[in-house]
Amino acid sequence: MDARKFVATKKQIVDPGKWGQGGNRGIPKTAFPLSKTRSFQLGKCWSWRVDRIAAGGIQGRILTAFEPSKEKFLAWLAIERQEGTAIVARYEFHGDEPGWHCHSLCAPIDRIPVALVKPYGTMRIPAARHRHRRLTFGMTEMSALALSFRVFRVTGKSEGGLV
Repeated sequence: MDARKFVATKKQIVDPGKWGQGGNRGIPKTAFPLSKTRSFQLGKCWSWRVDRIAAGGIQGRILTAFEPSKEKFLAWLAIERQEGTAIVARYEFHGDEPGWHCHSLCAPIDRIPVALVKPYGTMRIPAARHRHRRLTFGMTEMSALALSFRVFRVTGKSEGGLV
């Protein structure tokens, strides 16, 4: 399955996360590991949440995080493999860049390298110099999670309950 098809596939929550605040330690290393020796870290002021998902027998995680004072948001869709975590797509907003955008490697998901946030060949959609439809920020925990779930097609818990 290629990355675009996986993003469009409906996903269910297997293990819902809880919101955390950066604090002194930031995001725990076990929350979003990239490999056995590498993990993704956020700064002190970020609000973040990691939800475990499943789609068609594929296990993964969605990291949702935002930092209001810097107008930064990220939602990352990743799949878990034995050797580590492969990031399939990233939906982001940075106050110092033009608009909301997605980063993805247009390749079969089994060819996406693990432990890399920006693998070679990653595309930015829309391109930085192209027109962006959404330009405004404004984020709360509820709106951040709703946006993340909408972008990555999360439909609810696997037991049938809604998140």
